[in-house]
Amino acid sequence: MATAIGAVVRSLSEVLGWHARRNGSPVRNLGREIYLLMDLSTTCDILCSHCFRNAYTPAPRTMTARELEVLETSVFPHVDRLAFSETAEALHVRMMPEALSAARRAGIPFIRIQSNGTHLSPEVGKVLLDHALNVLGVSLDAVTPETFARIRKGADWEQVVKNVRAFARMRDARPEARTRIALNFSVMVQNAAEAPSFIRFAKELGADSVSFTHLMIETEEMRSWSLIHDPVRANSLFSELREEAEQVAFPVLVPEDVPSTLKPFDGALLESPCYHGPCQAAREKWVYLMADGTCHPCLNLQDCRPMGNVFETPLSELWFGPRNQSFRRGALVSGHVEGCDHCKIFIDPSETGNEMAYMAKRLTTRSAANL
Repeated sequence: MATAIGAVVRSLSEVLGWHARRNGSPVRNLGREIYLLMDLSTTCDILCSHCFRNAYTPAPRTMTARELEVLETSVFPHVDRLAFSETAEALHVRMMPEALSAARRAGIPFIRIQSNGTHLSPEVGKVLLDHALNVLGVSLDAVTPETFARIRKGADWEQVVKNVRAFARMRDARPEARTRIALNFSVMVQNAAEAPSFIRFAKELGADSVSFTHLMIETEEMRSWSLIHDPVRANSLFSELREEAEQVAFPVLVPEDVPSTLKPFDGALLESPCYHGPCQAAREKWVYLMADGTCHPCLNLQDCRPMGNVFETPLSELWFGPRNQSFRRGALVSGHVEGCDHCKIFIDPSETGNEMAYMAKRLTTRSAANL
């Protein structure tokens, strides 16, 4: 028993980042191990019908060149994986080339950018390939101009499709290029009929994979657009998508089937946390970095107390600070922490019958109640 307990303690210490002892005190050691999810800016050049910006518009903020220098010296050296865009459009940020250069100079081995494709010009594409971007994700949500215009308002269908196809050809013309193109499709009532044909369409564009996801519910109106309330239709569609992917021999990610009955979320706050289960954010050492430098231990905790600000305190200090350590200790030991009143990123199988399990990734029960 003592041996087993010792193993658990050692494992937890390693996960939390505490290592060998020196003069009787644990030594803090943060190496290259962080999965950093960040935004250089708070802005986006289009307004999708299902975007959180329909419910909340963040104040305009873009990182400065001086702040980027701080990231290169005190943040990026600790990063193993970097997602350069989480809640905003990255490719229209003027300093994106400099940010990519800083990340590569700092030695980050894996970088991903998510985009709406509007600014994926040949010049931008060359920058991405020159910096050996690992994955470029592009959200399309349609295969026809009409559906695209209804969902991705402000974007031009022909231009975006042209941009993706041109980038794929540019990538293929470089034998050494390793950049993968991953297309995204948020399934909703408005575009469900086009989902099956999206697979062949993505392959024709030169993409390497497709991810189908449930609509992330941000407003009361969006709840009526979600297929989770029509399990028969949803599951029939998901089955068709899997069959189509197999026929085309193309990598496709499809959601799990929706339970035949869902417990509706009525807006009442939960008295205590209801999510208990493995926390990938804690185990994979996530940090979400906002455009103003504010850090949270998880993208799902933006309405909770932050770890601190990397433009004021080095990331290594924030990592071992009370907020992050409390989050990680709670997530890894007890299975939940304050703020994770229902996790939208990692759904416990026992909770998939609850509508809350399908709510937006950015919302906790408390903020979802404001719907």
